[in-house]
Amino acid sequence: MARTDIDGTDLFALIAALAWLGDQPSLAPRADHLFDVVASAILTKPASTHTGRTPPPGP
Repeated sequence: MARTDIDGTDLFALIAALAWLGDQPSLAPRADHLFDVVASAILTKPASTHTGRTPPPGP
């Protein structure tokens, strides 16, 4: 689930900025970390891989 205060234009701008960062030689090694920072700011909870066919693994 994503934040409700951003729209498609905001998301496109953030993705474009991350792509630009990845193209910068001095910042390319940090691209994965920066993606994680931006994604954690956008997503309100982690995506679930549970399909509903089997119960999720327990603790």
